[in-house]
Amino acid sequence: MIGKEGGINYKLLIAGSRSSNLPMEQYAHFCVDHARTHGWHIIVGDCPKGVDKHVVDRANEIGYSNITVMGIAKNPRNGGVKEGQYVKTGRSYTDRDQAMVDAIDHGRCMYIWDGKSPGTKKGADYARSLDKNLTLFDFSSTF
Repeated sequence: MIGKEGGINYKLLIAGSRSSNLPMEQYAHFCVDHARTHGWHIIVGDCPKGVDKHVVDRANEIGYSNITVMGIAKNPRNGGVKEGQYVKTGRSYTDRDQAMVDAIDHGRCMYIWDGKSPGTKKGADYARSLDKNLTLFDFSSTF
C-alpha cells in the first residue's frame, strides 16, 4: 500500500549521515512513526549504520513495510525491511542518492545531518536543485 495524501501518493525520503547520535536516531524513529501514522511510503538508503540503519531498524521494530530501500549492492547492506521492497540502482552512492530524490514525485525529502557528511549535504543540494520539498535538519550541535 502506498499512502495517499489528498488523493496523491505521498512519499517520504529519509536520508542522513552515516555517523549519528541519539537525537538523530530519535528523530529518524519519529519520521518513521509519522509516516506510518499517515500511510506514507518511505524511501531510504541501504547504509548499514547511521540514519539509514535507524530507519530500517525502526520499521522492522514496528512492523511497517511500506518502504523501499535503495542501494547499489545486490542485497541491502542494512538488512532491509521485512516485506518491504529493495531496489538496486546506479553504480555509485551518488547515483543512488539522486535516484532516491528522483523517486519523490509527491512528498518530502528529510535529511538528518551530522553537520559534516558531504554526501548528505550533496543529496539535499540535489533535491533543492530540482525544487523538491525538503528539510535539512542539522544535528551538529548535538555532538
